[in-house]
This record gives sequence, structure tokens and C-alpha cells, in this order.
Amino acid sequence: MPCHPLFWIIDKVVSLFRAVPFIILLAFIAPVTQKIVGTQIGTTAALVPLSVGVFPFYARQVQVALESVDHGIIESAESLGATNWDLIFGVYLSEARSELIRVSTVTLISLVGLTAMAGAIGAGGLGNMAISYGKIFPFGDGRANLIAELGTGESDQVLALEGHQDTVAVAHPENWEHDPFKGEIVGDKIYGRGAADMKSGLASEVIALCELADKGQVPNGTIRLIATSGEEFGAPGAYKIEPKYIDDVDAMIVGEPSDGDVTYAHSGSLNYQITSTGKPAHSSTPDLGLNAITGLVKYIQAEPGLFDDLPVDPVLGKVQHSITVINGGEQVNIIPGSASLLGNVRPTPSFNNDNVIELIQTAVDKINDETPYHLEFKLIHNFYPIETDKNNSFVQDAYQVTKKDYHNHDSDLIVNNGATDASVYVQENDQMAVILLGPDKNNTSHQINEYTTLSSYLDTIDAYQDIANDFFAKK
Repeated sequence: MPCHPLFWIIDKVVSLFRAVPFIILLAFIAPVTQKIVGTQIGTTAALVPLSVGVFPFYARQVQVALESVDHGIIESAESLGATNWDLIFGVYLSEARSELIRVSTVTLISLVGLTAMAGAIGAGGLGNMAISYGKIFPFGDGRANLIAELGTGESDQVLALEGHQDTVAVAHPENWEHDPFKGEIVGDKIYGRGAADMKSGLASEVIALCELADKGQVPNGTIRLIATSGEEFGAPGAYKIEPKYIDDVDAMIVGEPSDGDVTYAHSGSLNYQITSTGKPAHSSTPDLGLNAITGLVKYIQAEPGLFDDLPVDPVLGKVQHSITVINGGEQVNIIPGSASLLGNVRPTPSFNNDNVIELIQTAVDKINDETPYHLEFKLIHNFYPIETDKNNSFVQDAYQVTKKDYHNHDSDLIVNNGATDASVYVQENDQMAVILLGPDKNNTSHQINEYTTLSSYLDTIDAYQDIANDFFAKK
């Protein structure tokens, strides 16, 4: 017979421990941890609260999964004489298999998050790295930068591993085949928003540092992990990194997706706004007003020709440019008094950001001087191009490592037209060598069903460690 009182007690215990925040649980059961393992600090001590924290979560998830099994199937099996064991293995576990796999994956992801908090008692993971080796720098809106270091500091050589913690938004989660927030694993792929851009790269950097520390391969210089927030829109985190953490960097790896290719140069990115101011009037008497949209069109017509005769960069090629957003008008029977557009330009070292700003401002001034319209140019975001010599020793050494460590891709030296946090850092230190290197290509970044492959992710962890060891071995 079912032991209903026992089940009721277990259910309440599960509910109780699920409701306790893990960081509080760490402190609450510290005496129990001391009794069981003889210490409250360290990796071994973390096993007790991790078990207590994860078990109720997983138990409730399994309960929900098993309760989702169609009762009609259960009743049919019982009517055919199925035993309890038949029901467990032949019905419940069989019918709920896919859901049980999903909840197991979710639990593993949750466990990773708990290990970060377990760093508070020296249990390893990202939380321990921040506490043992570095600092967390909050800057509002619930966001923060993390800087962690590994090394003896005996030499002044510094290798930076850089990545951003944020992702772009998920506009239509209902269109995803896999939940964008659950990190579902299917074969060699792990799906989720940010899987490619760039949680896999950042996780690779963290794990590479942890493994180097665990293996005792601590460099005589410094490996500096820089994890920022906000890269996807304006890079506020990168701008808040103190210069002292950039000035002394000799080489930097930005963990953006590249599938093992070594990106040694990328374009800048300049976002701007043009606002046109006119005079509103009734649409039946347009002569009494000044149509701001018409003024904006003057710039739209001139914009393509502005970039026709610019120098072509020998590495990054032409300056790319686009008008991407247009707004204007309030009502169909009102001559619009204002209108605006947004544009994006990808500067190169041969025609840099300052040149682009001057070019656009000159075009706006010309329209203002020669027409009755008034336009204003506003700079929104300003990221500089990155270009490290293809034959730079750090670039070449990294290239040799990737050819060895990436097993499913023939690595190459490449360039692209993207922009990264490094665009901010080179304004402070233009002497450091910069490469982009991370798991998989970015062809699924920002898209529905974004994913990265586990094989490339694991290869990247190895590559970061080998590059670091080679870097300090030669200094």
C-alpha cells in the first residue's frame, strides 16, 4: 500500500528546500556539512549543499515529467495486468523519456549556476574565480564586469582573454524549435540564445583558466580574464574597464565565434542618427509648412555617393555603409515637422571613424547651406577597427595551435566586418596584438535556433590553454 504520510512529508521537504535561495542554504546547513565531511570550506564541502540544493529541484522536475504521462496509457497497462515494475519501466519511464532528458539537461545547467555561488566557500567555478583571483565591478541595472587573473606576476607579460556576458533579445521564442533559455542538447549541438554569441566562448575562457590552475600550469606572467556586460548595444561594460587593466596587455584573445579560424582584423562600427526639422502644417496647405521627410530624403539621396571614392583597405576592403531605420510623420493629413534616420558604417584603418564623421558632417552642412531644410548629425556608437599584422608572432602561434586543436575544421587566418569590445580597448592600447577566436562560426548568432557545437567548444578550451602555455614559454 502507498505510504501517503511519508509521501506527504517528502513532498513538503522538497517544497521547503526548493524555496530556499542557495546562497542562504550554504550558510544554513554549514554545521551539517561540517559533521558529514569535516569541513565547511572547499570543493568537498560544496558537495553537501549542492546535493541538497539540486535534489529537490530535480525531484520536482521529475514529478512533473511523470505526471505528464497520459493516464489512459497507464489504465490500459493496468487492465492488461501490468505489475508496478512494468508500469515504472514500460510506461512511465518510456513515455516520459524525452521530458526526463530535458529536465536532466535543465538541472545540469542549474548546477553550473549553483557552482558559481558555491565559489563563496572556495568550491571552484566562476564564483570562486572571481573571489580567489579577481574582482566584480557592478555598474547599475543589475549588470557587472568581472576581471579575474591567474599567474605569479613574476614577469610583466600579460595575456587577456575577453568575452561579453550579455546576449541580444529573443523576439519570437515561439518560433524556436528548442527553448532559447534552456540550453537543450541535441547530438553535438547545444541550442539557446547566446550559445554561439558568445556564451560558449566565454565559458571556454573560464574553463581554460580553471583547468590551467587545476593542472598547476600557472604562468610566470598574468592571464587576465575580462568579462563585460552590454557589448551587444553600445559596449558600456568595455568603456567602464579601468585603463590599468588594458594598458599592460601584450596580447588579447576575444572569444567571439570563429570555428577555430584566427581573425586578425575586423572593421569598426559607427552608428549615427540624422534628424531633419521642418515645419508642420495641414496637408491641404503644404506651402505653409516645410516637409521634414523631404529634407531627410536629401541626405538619403546623397549618402551612397559619399562612399564611392574612398580608399580601399588592403586587409579589410571597402568601407561598408547602410541606412537601416527611418522614422517620420505623425498623421496622414499633417505635413511632418520632424523625421529621422539611423545609419551604420564599418570604418577601416584606411578610412577610419574620424574620417567617416567628418564626411557625414560635411554632407549635412552642405544640405543645410543649399536648401531650406535643417539636418543634424548625432554620433551614437563609435567602435574602432582592429588590425594586427598577419605575420605577428602571436597571430602565427595561435594559428599553429588551432590547426592542431580543432578536429572538425581546417583553421585559417581571416578578417571580418564585425566589431567587438576590443574596438574600445585599442583606443587605450593600440600596441597589443588582438585576435578573435572561439567555437563555431557566427552564422547562427542572433538567429532563431542559435546553437554551438560541443565538439568545437571543447576544442576551444584546449586551444586557449595551449596558446597561453606557448605565449608564456616564449617570454
